[in-house]
Amino acid sequence: MEEAVDSVHRVGRKTENRHRQILVLFFKRTIRDDIWKKTKSSVVCREEGVRFAEDLTREDFMARQAMWPKIEQARKEGKAAGFRGPHGYINGKRIEVSPKGAG
Repeated sequence: MEEAVDSVHRVGRKTENRHRQILVLFFKRTIRDDIWKKTKSSVVCREEGVRFAEDLTREDFMARQAMWPKIEQARKEGKAAGFRGPHGYINGKRIEVSPKGAG
């Protein structure tokens, strides 16, 4: 792990009966992606309640929230749909969400 992880730290204040999030900064995205993929099917992670998630900026989080209905609908239709950073993609094509109030 010394060659894979740059830094690790906890987020927030320590409180009783509550776990804190831990931020892990990896040296390479490929290492992060490999570990992320392996933890999704890990019995130990499932039993211990460990999961990985991206630490998004508020703007990126809000952009994803706005696109989620389109992504969810595409997945229900059997299309390949997901996010890369703040951008949504359906079948490899970047999607845009119109501002509120626009048709």
